[in-house]
Amino acid sequence: MTYLNVNPDTCNFCRRFIPQHEPRFHCMSCVDYNLCASCRRNAQFSGGHTEDHIYQLIQTGVSASNGFPPVGGSAVLQYTGPPNPFWDRVITENRTASDRFRRLIDSIHNFISWTREPRSGNLEPEKASHIMALLEYPDHDNIFHLFLTHSTQHPHGLAWSDYQTLRIYQTCGWGYQEGPRDHNRQITSVLPQYQESLTSAEQFMPLLTRAGFRDMIVTEALADPVVFRERFNILLYRINGSQRVLRDLEDGRLFPAGPIESNCWPLSPDAEAVETRARMQRTARAAIEFTNMHETMNAPVRTDWRPYGSL
Repeated sequence: MTYLNVNPDTCNFCRRFIPQHEPRFHCMSCVDYNLCASCRRNAQFSGGHTEDHIYQLIQTGVSASNGFPPVGGSAVLQYTGPPNPFWDRVITENRTASDRFRRLIDSIHNFISWTREPRSGNLEPEKASHIMALLEYPDHDNIFHLFLTHSTQHPHGLAWSDYQTLRIYQTCGWGYQEGPRDHNRQITSVLPQYQESLTSAEQFMPLLTRAGFRDMIVTEALADPVVFRERFNILLYRINGSQRVLRDLEDGRLFPAGPIESNCWPLSPDAEAVETRARMQRTARAAIEFTNMHETMNAPVRTDWRPYGSL
């Protein structure tokens, strides 16, 4: 079950309508999750939402996150303590990955693209979903996973999912290139009654480039730096761990196995990154809600009716 809100002004926990003059706490870690002031104050959560997520307070005349308000594009990013001698600051003042962080992200892209099937050197949508899982985004917050899951019930199967992923890359401005999708796998990804209608023109998918992957990581880091720091360090542990498999593609040296300390990450969310993530969430929500509506309208009538299960 996804936890996408049909009405963004409704509390995800108590389902109460939140008037504009009342505060609405919008989670910047979930795909689309909002709480009213009462549920936020009493720590009433549902789904994969947890208390450590950062919020953006939305109210008439007010917009701020919990603890640290988003900073504008011209503001200086704030850090705690002196820079780490190896990692320095992971995000530069012009909102790009620092040199060392860029090399690490490129190494992750290279490792996943060559070790995860198909070992193509490319970052297919399935691998993008895998990376989000390594970052411990739950299934209902992993939009690439949601697209792939919904594609099994869509007349165009993976072609629909690939198109939605492409729209996300375009919406966020993340670099990608088109690559071939195995047509036989695409055909078997849909229900039998839809298979004959698939054409060879639908066999392309978006491949996230290294530059695009860097931009994705930087966007997530700037939109929610405190929470994403923990997510990224979990990913590093899962990939690098004690075996240290991540190697700098430029000088060949192995990257350290340990986590990147908190003083390397910005303190405050970046306003532009928050908005980019919000656009991504809105785009994903609209596509999935439209598909859910289509599935409901075309669902066969059953005598043993039961509520729809997980996606």
